Amino acid sequence: DEPIDATLERLAIEASTRANLKLSCATGDAPELPPAVTEALSRVAQEALANVERHAAATTVLLLFDVQPDALVLTISDDGRGLPPDAETRPGHYGLRGMRERVESLGGTLTLSSNGRGTTVKARLPLGSGQWSVGQ
Repeated sequence: DEPIDATLERLAIEASTRANLKLSCATGDAPELPPAVTEALSRVAQEALANVERHAAATTVLLLFDVQPDALVLTISDDGRGLPPDAETRPGHYGLRGMRERVESLGGTLTLSSNGRGTTVKARLPLGSGQWSVGQ
């Protein structure tokens, strides 16, 4: 029932407290979003932050939520050990696939990048895609 910016900030603070991470969080003011969009973005953030806690051995995490003219963009980056090249296709790794499915079901894209020192998860949901709109 809370706005997406407040939800993302709360999830980031909870994760940083549990895992003793240095946190940078910037969310700005988000418009009122349809429940499906809010849920998808919060679940992506929750899963990405859980992965940082469980697997990354990171010391810092950055969560950005940006409302652009044509899209909503959620980015979670850490300075941990990075993803293995086959992370999404490994048996039992349903969290990454679940994030992708949630975002793609709303017409968006999910990108995972890792340079061997850290991981970035970026969810991009285009505004006006026809599948949903702000204020729906």
